[in-house]
Amino acid sequence: MTTTVPAPALPGTREWRLGLPAWIHDARGAELLLRFVTPADAGAIRGLHARCSEQALRWRYFGGGAQVEHLLTWIFDETRSEAVTAWSQGQLVAVGNLLLPDASGVGEVAFLVEDAWQGRGIGSTLVDVVTDRGRDHGAGLLHADVSLDNGRMRVLLARRGWVGKVVGGDYCMDLVLSD
Repeated sequence: MTTTVPAPALPGTREWRLGLPAWIHDARGAELLLRFVTPADAGAIRGLHARCSEQALRWRYFGGGAQVEHLLTWIFDETRSEAVTAWSQGQLVAVGNLLLPDASGVGEVAFLVEDAWQGRGIGSTLVDVVTDRGRDHGAGLLHADVSLDNGRMRVLLARRGWVGKVVGGDYCMDLVLSD
């Protein structure tokens, strides 16, 4: 079953309980399909990375090089991670991933939204979905490393209760999850 949800209802929400796959609309009215990543998405993930600016990739990976190939070595491993994708007309435009909680209950999150799709509520929706998935996997705390110059993401997370501090030139943000 799929669900259509207008984007204005999504930003600022704290939980996602609609299930996936789900149809949503972004802030400009574009229809998007949210679903879990599958190994068949490897080419689309490479394409998304190819369309992203150097800055968007630096915000995601904090360094240069072909990070997409490293990502593809673990993103499909359901024992290590879970990833949610956003698609528009068959093209991947964003991905949010959760490294499953470790023995101490800490999960790590990261996001990549294609430049042309930023500022449209897609990142906010992915944060909400991935946060909820972290809860479902028993995480007590979620962690995100955010570039100091990525103000949009720092504000997005802070509005959802994430707390940050500068550590080693990066902004480390944590969200304590409670039932």
